[in-house]
Amino acid sequence: MTFGYMAKRLDKLGSMDILASIFNDCIRATNSIDVKVIEKEKVVPHPETKVQGKISITTSTSTANDAAIMVPDDMVLLNYFYSSINEHLISSIETLTYPFQNLFRFDARSVVLDFMLDDSGGNREWLDGAVRRIVTTKFNLRGDSKALWLFVKLGIVDEEGNPYQNTDINLLVKAGEKDLDRKLVDLAFKERSAARYFDLKLPWFIENQINDVLKARTENLLPKSYQPFIKMFTRSKDLLKGEEKGLIWLIIDFFAAKLPKPGFTYGPTPIASFLTTFNASITTKESALTVMKHLFLAMHNPRRLLYCSGWFTNSRNQPRFEDLFTLVDKKFLLRFVNVTKGYTKNTRLSRLEYTIHVVRLTDDEIKQCLERSELIQKDIQYAEDKVFIDLGEAIFARAKATARQYYL
Repeated sequence: MTFGYMAKRLDKLGSMDILASIFNDCIRATNSIDVKVIEKEKVVPHPETKVQGKISITTSTSTANDAAIMVPDDMVLLNYFYSSINEHLISSIETLTYPFQNLFRFDARSVVLDFMLDDSGGNREWLDGAVRRIVTTKFNLRGDSKALWLFVKLGIVDEEGNPYQNTDINLLVKAGEKDLDRKLVDLAFKERSAARYFDLKLPWFIENQINDVLKARTENLLPKSYQPFIKMFTRSKDLLKGEEKGLIWLIIDFFAAKLPKPGFTYGPTPIASFLTTFNASITTKESALTVMKHLFLAMHNPRRLLYCSGWFTNSRNQPRFEDLFTLVDKKFLLRFVNVTKGYTKNTRLSRLEYTIHVVRLTDDEIKQCLERSELIQKDIQYAEDKVFIDLGEAIFARAKATARQYYL
């Protein structure tokens, strides 16, 4: 198979499972968090033995003054690239041979149009900057002996199949620039900001996974129907548009992992505790307040909003409210409640306290929430109608009543 030419618009968007479970919380939560290094430790229980291993992740970027670690919108773009490559591999199954050629050419015009943006110089510049953050963000993975099963599963192994216990990973590679001097790479990015086409490569560990399956198929160890592609969960292409799409994407991935079945719940828990669990770059009160602002503005979007009371934004567009229900990804009902003692609209932002409560909805509950959502999208004033409170509380109460079946 020759290199992939990705001029076709994307048909199906997906979210890669290992990004959600390993890397999503190891990037910057917003552009305003200016850090060059992020540290995270995770417990990884073996899926069969349940023996708990531990991995440590250090995220960093290049030493260039303008270099920066990825942000949530970049993770959406990365999943877009993986989805496009996946589609190409699937369409080339009959000609795909071992080892496959890991080189894919993207059309910048098609990419920005898929993101519901105009094909302008400014949007090309956004795309170039995002790609630069993705390819220069480095993740150093370290694991103890009980976590090596995960490294094997991910393809983080040497030529003999032995897992690395300490290795660096980039989630995407810009073809042809790996061995260039740093100054030349910076110059290349600037000169190509207006270029229409750019070449990308999958990281070596994903290449290993695909080649392992291709080899097994070639040797008839696996049926030809077994597809050696990237494991992804389906996402709506609507998630490519709008402000805070990256934050919403990470929220969906977070709760999809936490709440795999209808009726599963998370919380209620203080929003500050949730945020520090949600992302490792949120380490200060200031960074938590910044992310909270972006989160609440995204949740108040009419495309998601189901109910809100007491909504108010000050001159800095910093929101506050009393109670808010929102529907995310047509699967999750989120409720945020203001629990600040002595709360008024003049209460200082740093004193505000909220709780977050989440439930994964059943099909019938989704239908009810979508009907409510349609009304609000027609007229935002419906969001103040308190009739939804009874329905929302009933949904959470049903989930609580049936929760025991999941934990017996």
